[in-house]
Amino acid sequence: MTRVLNPNAEKNGRMVWNTGYLGQRCGARPAAPDDLFPDAYFVEQGPAVVLPPHFHRENEFQAVLLGGGTFGNEAVRAFSVHYAGAYTPYGPITAGPDGIGYMTMRARYDPGARTMPFALDELRAAGRAQRDFVSEDLPVALAPGATAPECVTVFERQADGLAAWLYKLPPGTAATGPDPAGGGGQFWVVLDGELRSSDGTALPPRSCVFVSAEEAAQRVEASTAPLAVLAVQFPV
Repeated sequence: MTRVLNPNAEKNGRMVWNTGYLGQRCGARPAAPDDLFPDAYFVEQGPAVVLPPHFHRENEFQAVLLGGGTFGNEAVRAFSVHYAGAYTPYGPITAGPDGIGYMTMRARYDPGARTMPFALDELRAAGRAQRDFVSEDLPVALAPGATAPECVTVFERQADGLAAWLYKLPPGTAATGPDPAGGGGQFWVVLDGELRSSDGTALPPRSCVFVSAEEAAQRVEASTAPLAVLAVQFPV
């Protein structure tokens, strides 16, 4: 992972950091623009920092993992989930007094934010239907005395495969997620606890895993502590 200052930070005085997990901020590039290209990075905005309204050319999920603030008129904090379809403007993203940190995830390469209102002509020319969802804050704690994994639906599955779920696992238990076939790929993000990978590695909070539509359903296992993991699925 590489943590870098947002290239716009110096010229506009905004303190925004990007940490690459997968994809272009880790030096990867797609072979072709339409190829599957898992891209994930963690954005940190300092207290009261504002990012202007904008849109992207690709579908994206964002999971708030630290602090809080607002996405447009919607209050968000750890652990809220935001989905914005391609060519769907959202924002401004305003950090609260403690700042805000969120994981941004895309299944395909995106050339960068298109800031409004300067990109309005591009938005109109695209003529795309817009989709924008924000979840409530997700409680990651297990119910007292829970001994079996729990799956909470965050976004109901849509006809095109778009969906999101929260899995909460007691220590030492395991669960298998939904079949990724029929969707456009899944990201799994550790919110709390440690996820034990298939090779025995313990993945801490903010770790993420990508599962393509051609792969088997993801199996998650809690280590010696309770585990909370978010699964998001892109539309076809």
